[in-house]
Amino acid sequence: MTETALDLRTERAEAAAADWLVRVQAGGLTVAQGLAFARWLGEPAHRAVFDRLEVLWLDLDEVAVLRRPSVVPLSPARPQPRRTPA
Repeated sequence: MTETALDLRTERAEAAAADWLVRVQAGGLTVAQGLAFARWLGEPAHRAVFDRLEVLWLDLDEVAVLRRPSVVPLSPARPQPRRTPA
């Protein structure tokens, strides 16, 4: 297999893995989709690509959690009315 053909095959596997990952994460695969996914995942190269993307997906979820503010900002203080000297 030429390098170009291998690159194209890898690109296709990565695109399919990304598509499956989004569908699996969204939930609600039909029985037919679940069977198709299992067949696709049965290919060792597909499994490797899917596993790599799934780890990346989970890592990105962790980054998103870390970027959330941990402290809720307080509302700005209201200016106190000025007291006039008595």
